[in-house]
Amino acid sequence: MAGTSVTALLLVLFRRIFRIDIYSRFDAYVISALIVGSFWQLCWSSFAAITVQYYVAGTSWIGFVVLYVLAFVSCYVAFLDVSLFYQGHIYRLVNALLALISFVVFSFWPRLGRVLFGWVWGSVVN
Repeated sequence: MAGTSVTALLLVLFRRIFRIDIYSRFDAYVISALIVGSFWQLCWSSFAAITVQYYVAGTSWIGFVVLYVLAFVSCYVAFLDVSLFYQGHIYRLVNALLALISFVVFSFWPRLGRVLFGWVWGSVVN
């Protein structure tokens, strides 16, 4: 996910401009990383859930299960990608829970995922 690299760089620049470091403004440092990491985790979970629902329409129940398992694994891979940039335990805990919960929510309510994050991935999924 190239967007993770770009936003991580932008977060570093943001922190330098506003002089946010882990020693003087710990809470702002942690919260800013939580916001950016959570954004990408939610974005990928919505993309995965909507993509699966797009392709699962004409498949059998085995295809249904396989596609949802693959989409869930892709959310885990997105979690690992986000964890490369934000390696603390709090980031991993929050992003792991977000990967699980948001994928389930967006699977049951795909319109919410499209409304919240459709602008990020554009017209990849119609």
